[in-house]
Amino acid sequence: MRFVDLLAVLVLGSLVLVGCSSSSSTPVSAGTDAGPGLNHGIGDTCPAGDHDCATGLVCDTSDHSGQCYKICTPSKDSDCGDVTKFACNYEGHCYNRCTNTTDCKRASEGYVCEDDTPARAVKFCDAAH
Repeated sequence: MRFVDLLAVLVLGSLVLVGCSSSSSTPVSAGTDAGPGLNHGIGDTCPAGDHDCATGLVCDTSDHSGQCYKICTPSKDSDCGDVTKFACNYEGHCYNRCTNTTDCKRASEGYVCEDDTPARAVKFCDAAH
């Protein structure tokens, strides 16, 4: 291989490596409410739809100001992660677990602590319908 060809390969290789480098960023965890875009956790608002919810969550836009939730196997709370914090309802939505409406951080917006259908030993916060 000629020196000029070898030099061209090295320069091109350097450009490819530079183009593939990534910037470092700190991911925002689910459950925070730090601002718009891909960071709202289960039960948080999502006025811009799914875009507002953390990765792995979707937005129920029929609820007041929207509500981020995780999809789960109906009534299988372990699909939601921490079963002391979250419950999976009969629709297959992970919501914040509660014992009464005062446990619901969005109670002032009309969210209530409700029983699952059929009622079982857990309740969850959801918009009153």
